[in-house]
Amino acid sequence: MYEWYEKAALPIEKGGLAIRNMGVVALTAFACSLAASLKHMATIFPEWITLGQRGELLQISHDASPELSAQVRQCVEQYQRRVPQGAFKESDCFSAILKTIVDLESSDATAPRETQSQGSSQSPSSCREGLRSIRSRTSQAVLYSDFVKEELQRLLARAKARVDASYEVGYHHERVRYRNWLSSINDDSGAWLMAGTSPKMFEMSNTEFVSAICRRNTVEDPTIPKYTELMSREDPSIFRCACDGSSRPKLVDPYGYHLVGCRIGANAIRLHDEVVAMVAKLFRSLRLDAIVEPLRLFNDADEDASNQRPYIFIRNPRGLGRQVIIDVAVTGVDGQSRSNDEATERPLQARYDQKMAKYGRVAEQSGLLFVPAVFSHTGQIHGEFKAFVKEQIKQKLVAFEGDAKASKTRAAMKWWSKCISMAIAKTASRNVAFKVAKMREAIMMDQDEFLMRTSDQTEAGLERANATFLEDVAQNADLYIANQSGSM
Repeated sequence: MYEWYEKAALPIEKGGLAIRNMGVVALTAFACSLAASLKHMATIFPEWITLGQRGELLQISHDASPELSAQVRQCVEQYQRRVPQGAFKESDCFSAILKTIVDLESSDATAPRETQSQGSSQSPSSCREGLRSIRSRTSQAVLYSDFVKEELQRLLARAKARVDASYEVGYHHERVRYRNWLSSINDDSGAWLMAGTSPKMFEMSNTEFVSAICRRNTVEDPTIPKYTELMSREDPSIFRCACDGSSRPKLVDPYGYHLVGCRIGANAIRLHDEVVAMVAKLFRSLRLDAIVEPLRLFNDADEDASNQRPYIFIRNPRGLGRQVIIDVAVTGVDGQSRSNDEATERPLQARYDQKMAKYGRVAEQSGLLFVPAVFSHTGQIHGEFKAFVKEQIKQKLVAFEGDAKASKTRAAMKWWSKCISMAIAKTASRNVAFKVAKMREAIMMDQDEFLMRTSDQTEAGLERANATFLEDVAQNADLYIANQSGSM
């Protein structure tokens, strides 16, 4: 349970839920607030704190407040145990600790000043845009960022060790959890968590939200039925799926990863169609004419007959000189194309290469530009499609506003990530709910059959017992009569 909290305390782009670890915040809060107020305290306690002519910290007396010094050192020692490779050293005294904190904040604040000096030759609007996009961090933010880096590496190492140990005994669900978590460590997978609920399409039911959080945190979904060999009376085949065509059906994982894109029950098609509709809607928001499932695009009619029909056709893309066709693919992250656990981009690249092999040549022959739009079940977006979208956003801003500001481009890209991520997460949760309902229905039918078989066996046993009793009475009737006469 504590490990789940540790993972949830990570930032969203690191695969967490951005729930602040208040234990670490409390460790650095007192020392950082003390360092931030040194200049004001130096005017009140000059015999305790000595500052230089530029306001830099020169010396702090340890004897002026030993209780305060001990409290700061105790907090820093606890922080060092969590972040051994952090900014503090084991031999740091009270004065060195405060100097380190002050240096952290001053060094992080030099970045905007360097940007300002480098951008002095640029236009005033671009300089203001660059300064607005770069903000100096406080010393406490720097220390917490160091903790996040250390915590992420520690959790990854622990999860990898657990995967190796479980794989030796034939338990593969740990590897599925680990791979899905690695595929969630990016800027797009968790964007739905920051979407809010203002637009109607961002609303999720309680069941959908719980299912999405369970998949993201690699926690067992409480709604998915689980088979226990020693306790369950159901048919084990109900908890297995052979949608991949293998001779040995795979056990359905309790997290919902397989149910998201299962080919049985049209789950994969439902997820794909929802993403196609969302991508087309987003392109239309850029004032582009996006047509879904167009017909007779290619010059050769035989190409259309061979099931080569892209899903989106853009008539009027900006800045390209030719029309664009887009084919959407939503892929899992635990397929055969993933050569190792750390190859998080490999499943997307494999699907990208497949799409290029299918449409690339025929698109060039027809004078069209082909752009594959590849996404993963965790919400990853392939880099080539993101680059194409970013360029279209810039072209739209230039056409309507005269200038493509970096802040507006980033805001539009974040909106795209939120919408696509929400479409995937929401539809994936609905796919899980649909398959869970089918599994529960099969379980209930199997239990009814079991009860009927038990009832039939009981009735058959009673009939056999009655037949034996009647046969015994027929054979020993004289003895029963004699015994009855003797008792009278």
